[in-house]
Amino acid sequence: MNFFELLENRPFVSQVVLHYTLFMLLYLIIRTSYIILMGKWDRKNEISYFIGMLYINFVIALTMTPVDLTLDSVSILSRIQLHPFDTVTRYWPLDGEYSLYNILGNLILMIPMLPILTYCFKVSSIKKGFIFTLFFTASIEIGQLFFTTTRACDIDDVILNMGGFCISAVLWWFIQKIRVVK
Repeated sequence: MNFFELLENRPFVSQVVLHYTLFMLLYLIIRTSYIILMGKWDRKNEISYFIGMLYINFVIALTMTPVDLTLDSVSILSRIQLHPFDTVTRYWPLDGEYSLYNILGNLILMIPMLPILTYCFKVSSIKKGFIFTLFFTASIEIGQLFFTTTRACDIDDVILNMGGFCISAVLWWFIQKIRVVK
């Protein structure tokens, strides 16, 4: 199956690819305008920013698809889940495999965040990275209430995403210790 057949047979994948492409085009337009207006061009920095935005836009496209603007307050209220680990414990017995994919996906999604923030956006500390990641994850969850009808604002997703960031921070700490020893 080639790429275009995959897009035809999987509407979700095609929507993610479309949103990702649009986000990246928007980024390139804004960034190019900034460079032209400010007259600042540093190839190394621009490549770093671009790589960082590839990851950030991937996360946004993956978590905010499909877009469906709705302001139905009943629908919105029914999609808010603020009890920690309620979703995980409730759905695990019903659909263990899907729940496992959801848990692993939420953990893995934020593991690259600390290296991306450090190398691409020059965030200098784990604490600043933690705060940014918490804000970013919470923004996605809140955005899912207003821009999608098939997703929920779930505290479990925030906890799991932050767990992925913490895994990244521990790995980062070990890597830094290994560098110091050498």
